[in-house]
Amino acid sequence: MNPTWSLRQLSALDESQIDALADVLIDCVEGGASVSFMLPLTRDRAVEFWRRVAQDVAAGRRALLIAEDEQGICGTVQLVFDLPENQPHRADLAKMLVHRRARRQGLGEALMRAAEEMARQCGKTLLVLDAVTNGDAARLYERLGWVRVGDVPNFALMPRGEPCSTTYYYRDLQTPVAAVTSDTSLSSPDIVDDMKIREATEADLPAIVEIYNQSIPAGWSTADTKPIAVADRVDWFRTFDPAKRPIWVAEVDGQVIATSYLSSFYGGRPAYDATAEVSIYVATAWHRRGIGRRFKQWVIEQCPRLGVTTLLSMHFDHNEGTRRINESLGFERMGHLTEIAVVQGQKRGLFISALRIPAKNA
Repeated sequence: MNPTWSLRQLSALDESQIDALADVLIDCVEGGASVSFMLPLTRDRAVEFWRRVAQDVAAGRRALLIAEDEQGICGTVQLVFDLPENQPHRADLAKMLVHRRARRQGLGEALMRAAEEMARQCGKTLLVLDAVTNGDAARLYERLGWVRVGDVPNFALMPRGEPCSTTYYYRDLQTPVAAVTSDTSLSSPDIVDDMKIREATEADLPAIVEIYNQSIPAGWSTADTKPIAVADRVDWFRTFDPAKRPIWVAEVDGQVIATSYLSSFYGGRPAYDATAEVSIYVATAWHRRGIGRRFKQWVIEQCPRLGVTTLLSMHFDHNEGTRRINESLGFERMGHLTEIAVVQGQKRGLFISALRIPAKNA
């Protein structure tokens, strides 16, 4: 099932957004979520809470992500930056809320992944949170690789007054998710050495689309703002030519974990036949394991046989990961289009880098 929601970051909140977020908070509390409020939660109290959050967001003390569907805001999560001066490297993750109408669609996981990426972009290396012990949220966090520290009994009250314990978790953002999961098939230190790259087939399209959709919420590797459907990518897939403009997938133990493809430059006009743009997307669970750099290096090695002598790489100017990869592989920055896109409410620029590749018969 394709998601019916999209994610974005808010740098300011208007009254309509505050009102919609109050709806989400009230729905969660009425549904039994222990998120600091007791029943009955009045609208005035909920609105007052979000106005305080809005002040912190405007002052840079918090970062706020929201999810929206056809009915409006249906989910949210926050990063709290207002911490003691001896903790500049970390943030607290708070108030991960999903309206009951949007549950069981993967939205909670998407919000968490996006919050982690947002924290990385802000230079944070450690996140901390707490959740009701053994609750649905706690199970989600553990599945996503958060490390359980310990339980505090009788820590708080549920919305209807019964006591509950809480569990503290942390997430080391310098450690790949796969390395901290309990699934030993993913935590083997040698598993990425078994990565294989091959030409994609149409049967790979669902995996390709899923990996691409995972990149959208973080807002730093694609200009799309809403998930795409597999059906919408069939004709796109069929435009690729294995002899000149291939599309590849990387897999480990038969699981597709990344995809890359070459696109013709400037609408494919003949004078630019020897110029192509490279795009690479890595599944979220496999980030920060060197896969993007290895895949791009492999693409560079294929360019002579494909007749590509200029390989372009374009990325948002806040995408430090791609910048570092390109610099390590010898790409030269050719241009910077400032404030050319609006991503999650923020104006972003686009870097254009190029790598010159000797022709096959040189």
